[in-house]
Amino acid sequence: MARRVLQVLVGILGVLPLVTGALSLALGPRELPEPGAFSAMLDSNYRFYAALWLGGGLPWLREVPRIEQAGPPFRSVGGLFILGGLGRDWKTSRPNSSRTA
Repeated sequence: MARRVLQVLVGILGVLPLVTGALSLALGPRELPEPGAFSAMLDSNYRFYAALWLGGGLPWLREVPRIEQAGPPFRSVGGLFILGGLGRDWKTSRPNSSRTA
């Protein structure tokens, strides 16, 4: 039972980046809260990171069937996601940063 619950949770965590990454890749920065004209560089960077986010879900989904042996891939991908989150937090928590969250 616990194995199945873990597989379902990991499956959901793998599908979320796939769906949100694909939408972000397709829509670009138009989905940002402040619509307007975006530079080509912002659009390019936004879609690049959307593709990385989308790709981050693939290793998670690949490991669902053999969940017991999947420790190293989960730690690697999870560590990258945590590092990205820390980078965002570092930027938004600094004085004089433009925080719109």
